[in-house]
Amino acid sequence: MDLKGIYDAVDSSAFATVKRAIEAKDSQGFSTAYKQALEACYSCHKTSGKPYLRPMVPTAPPQTIINYDPKASWPQ
Repeated sequence: MDLKGIYDAVDSSAFATVKRAIEAKDSQGFSTAYKQALEACYSCHKTSGKPYLRPMVPTAPPQTIINYDPKASWPQ
């Protein structure tokens, strides 16, 4: 199986759409494109015999040591 070919196809389509939404600061477009990218990733996982690897939209920030609140007042 040609995983590089699959990745290249996803990179030039689904990931490129995510990138354009980020560059345009289009949050609604990003949400749609991100979910489509996850579906594209999952199709590769299924093709490579790993259907148990199911990407998902994160439910929490990756790091809890960072405060992502733009109104935070500490530290200065």
